[in-house]
Amino acid sequence: MRPEFSKLIIGILLIGVDLGAYYYVENRRREKRVKALLAENSRQRLESQRMQEALSPKEDELFLHFKAERRIVSVDVRKIVYVESMSEYVKIHLTYADEPVVVLFSLKKLIGQLPADRFMRIHRSYIIALNHIAEASRTSVKLDNGIVLTVGELYRPAFSEYLESALHSL
Repeated sequence: MRPEFSKLIIGILLIGVDLGAYYYVENRRREKRVKALLAENSRQRLESQRMQEALSPKEDELFLHFKAERRIVSVDVRKIVYVESMSEYVKIHLTYADEPVVVLFSLKKLIGQLPADRFMRIHRSYIIALNHIAEASRTSVKLDNGIVLTVGELYRPAFSEYLESALHSL
């Protein structure tokens, strides 16, 4: 075999080895990028799920549990129209019940457990569900069940602010 052919064959073999090494390295880099993208995608999906779970109310958060007359009463927060204070007891008026649920609980403690974006204290004796307001003025609220409640002087500024923001969102 001639020396020129051997040099040519060796050159071709070296180019093949170089190309093989290059493709091997590029393939490894691509695999790493794909793994990183999959990991990022998975992380984002998990984060999105967590955000969704945090934003959507849990089943437990939709119910409050009270002791009433030697039994446990569960109240669906979504069904509360208004709450009325009676000394150390509260009357919880519900959409589906003719009679309110009476439990030994304070209004102050109850307002802390209700979702702030859906309930507001309007008087020292009343908490209302904002989605049950039929008519409202600075001094009174008419609920969709026909009950008219007074807005206490201490609670008027916050209630007026709520009414202003509700009007602006329309």
